[in-house]
Amino acid sequence: MIKMNIKLKNIAAVLSAAFLFSACLSDNGNFAEVPESHGVEIEIKDTEIKEIGFQAGTYENAMLAIDSNNISGFYQIGSCAVFIEGAYVTGKAAFPISWSRPNSEEKGNGTLMVTLNGIRLKLEGNPGNCPADMLKGEGLIIPLNRPTAWKQIKKMENPAEIFTEPEAGMEMGSSFKKGDIICILEKKNKWIRVEKIGKSTLAGWIRE
Repeated sequence: MIKMNIKLKNIAAVLSAAFLFSACLSDNGNFAEVPESHGVEIEIKDTEIKEIGFQAGTYENAMLAIDSNNISGFYQIGSCAVFIEGAYVTGKAAFPISWSRPNSEEKGNGTLMVTLNGIRLKLEGNPGNCPADMLKGEGLIIPLNRPTAWKQIKKMENPAEIFTEPEAGMEMGSSFKKGDIICILEKKNKWIRVEKIGKSTLAGWIRE
């Protein structure tokens, strides 16, 4: 893989070509199978990050959420599954994160970096059954599939009824289960607008 530094004026042209290596979600809502990228990987500097920035969204086998101060995400491929979180610093191309495995005491640290067509994730320690590229060398490159406005990604600690609007009496007739991974879009009074991405998308409001 060839690393190159580019000037800001060239980013727009390279961005169009780089996104040809990424893929969108499949029609059924699952993460699409995306071949490993073998093209030119662009190294991003702090001085260039303002023109690109970390992007909340669905990535290959991953989800990422960003608010003004924090970043959170979830990566899963097979039996490898980890939550990630860290303090978001505007204008930085890389920063430290912590990771934890669902339903486990296993945790550790790592690094998250922005690339021109996605993110690069490197984890310290040894999350069970995770790809070797994530644990050594320069980390695992994960292309962006679809940008979103997610503010936080978390696991449901308890079941919750879903409402079509943030008010009583507007029940949808569906609910999130304990353990579901949800993506928070906004908070309004004591209500939270969320969605769940999987075989099908389930979205609505829940009580905080």
